[in-house]
Amino acid sequence: MLFLLWYLWFIWRLASGVSEQSDRENGNIYVYTVDTGAIGKSYHYFSYLCRNEYGFYRLQPIAKLDWLGEFSFYQHENLLMIEHSDRYMEHVKQLELTAFGCE
Repeated sequence: MLFLLWYLWFIWRLASGVSEQSDRENGNIYVYTVDTGAIGKSYHYFSYLCRNEYGFYRLQPIAKLDWLGEFSFYQHENLLMIEHSDRYMEHVKQLELTAFGCE
């Protein structure tokens, strides 16, 4: 029975194409990463993590970026600063945040 459950889980993961999912939170900026592996493209979804007075939250989308590899991010005034590197050099992406936020 345990083997059957493991097998069904394995088939579901294989069919869905999702090989890795991760998330990070820095202040009220939340990043959800989906790595589909060899089957498709990988993306990072940046959002504001907005909480209401009852403690529930919703994600307010900011941007969807192609795979960055290893990265770090922080908010500086009205900019989202994303630092990442590839084989050749380090890069910094800046996203303007004035049009986004929690209401």
